[in-house]
Amino acid sequence: MPINPNSNHSLIVTVPKETTFKLNPGRYAAQIKSVRRIDRQTAQRSTAWIRILFTVNVPGLERFDCLAKLDFPLNLENGTDLRNLINRLLGKPYLASLSSLRFNFKVLKGLECEIELDHVECEGSENFDFPLVVVRDVQVPGSMTLTRTMNITDSGNNTDK
Repeated sequence: MPINPNSNHSLIVTVPKETTFKLNPGRYAAQIKSVRRIDRQTAQRSTAWIRILFTVNVPGLERFDCLAKLDFPLNLENGTDLRNLINRLLGKPYLASLSSLRFNFKVLKGLECEIELDHVECEGSENFDFPLVVVRDVQVPGSMTLTRTMNITDSGNNTDK
């Protein structure tokens, strides 16, 4: 009995998108996918951090779920990297209006932005097949000149064009 490709019993199914953090340096449109609290343990104590996960729109890699992350110590004092990021994305008056009140990090989820990615060489990096990818900058949409194209080479690594 032949299999009808239009039937519910077809042997052809769509493979879900692969997730990758292996992205080449460049400037890309992005969206904040999630924000969560994480705790980092040291020998003496546990420290609260905020992890921001970005969905990155990399030209040429639309079939993949391209991700990047940023971690910050949970500190909203003036001048901290976390406070400066929130001020850029929501405007300085936003947190100022919440002085002595509570801030819900969930308001960041879904925000459109632009991010700059870079590669960092560090001790032991020769043991890995892809360099450490870091987020160098996050800005509001329209702030950066975005990387236009990305090609995949035979080795599976991406090359910027």
